[in-house]
Amino acid sequence: MKNSLKLFTLALTLMFAITVKVNAEECTDDCAAKVGTQKYSSITEAIQAVEDGGTVELLPGEFSEAVAPGRLNKSFTIIGAINHGTTLTGGMRLGTDVSSWPTIEATVTVKGIVFKNKNLSVADYRNVNIEDNKLENIEFTAPAAIVVVDSAIDATGSNIVIKNNQINVAEQGIRVRTGYNIEITGNIVKNTNHNAVLLEHGAWPGNEGTVVIKDNTFENWALGGEGRCIRAAFGPATQLEKEISFTGNKMIRDTEPIEEYAKFTTVGTEAVNFEKNYWNSDNPDFDTIILVEGGNEEVKIDEYYKEETMEEEDLNTYVAPSGTDEENPKTGDSIMVYMILCLIGFIGTVLATNKLRKEY
Repeated sequence: MKNSLKLFTLALTLMFAITVKVNAEECTDDCAAKVGTQKYSSITEAIQAVEDGGTVELLPGEFSEAVAPGRLNKSFTIIGAINHGTTLTGGMRLGTDVSSWPTIEATVTVKGIVFKNKNLSVADYRNVNIEDNKLENIEFTAPAAIVVVDSAIDATGSNIVIKNNQINVAEQGIRVRTGYNIEITGNIVKNTNHNAVLLEHGAWPGNEGTVVIKDNTFENWALGGEGRCIRAAFGPATQLEKEISFTGNKMIRDTEPIEEYAKFTTVGTEAVNFEKNYWNSDNPDFDTIILVEGGNEEVKIDEYYKEETMEEEDLNTYVAPSGTDEENPKTGDSIMVYMILCLIGFIGTVLATNKLRKEY
């Protein structure tokens, strides 16, 4: 019996080896991806086949496949051919976006791919890295060029990194829903019909974590009329303590939008940091272009760049209007101005006292 079982196992192994060899030989002209040395004509099949922690390498060329491997309980990396040599016109959807299902304890990385017409969407995964991709002429029917949803529906830690991507023409540039720690850095987002960046909390309990939006270039958002450069709504303010930083970003518009550049609602208990951005003007009207409400409405703007070059010499100090605490809670008083006024008042008092003493 044991010998028969061994022979049966050996036969299955040989059959599998022969099948793999045939598949590899058949995939000669239309290969789209490989895992190790094994090549696949379907990117979806390659992603389904890769082992936990493995890498799917996309081959050079343009592929129309709608990549949709479903919900996979494993970590994996998908990387395009060198010098952005892989173009996908059918889009890529990783995960299923079923919010009632638990978050997958895995990490997904998508890097170095050109997407045309169709977008990139990642759902369900605890950790997501989207780096160095190009997304061009994404159909307006897609919610955004890059979509990441439900990494933290259980209000526990997750990490989303969207870094050094280039987006040109889309309904929205980047959309993140229900994220915990979110980093959006070094991206170029141009010509969006609506928002350049949209951050949504969703209907789940509030969570902590951080939002860092840094060193991006946003150009010509809200071309459809409505929308902001950055729109964020995080959830019940009484439950939320998310640290939010929007710094070092360059915002360029051919014409002024009809809405704010930045709108944050239900921000929770932490102040929002808006330091050292270029706001498309050498004298931006922060009372008009920034709106923060629902929780701690304090905003930090001590310095901003007055030139698009954003050199150190372009930095300008922001002085809040008088009566800010009561009339404009978004920005707060300038401590330096307050101290100078106090000093002037003190000197005036001393001079007046001396004059009285001389007269009497």
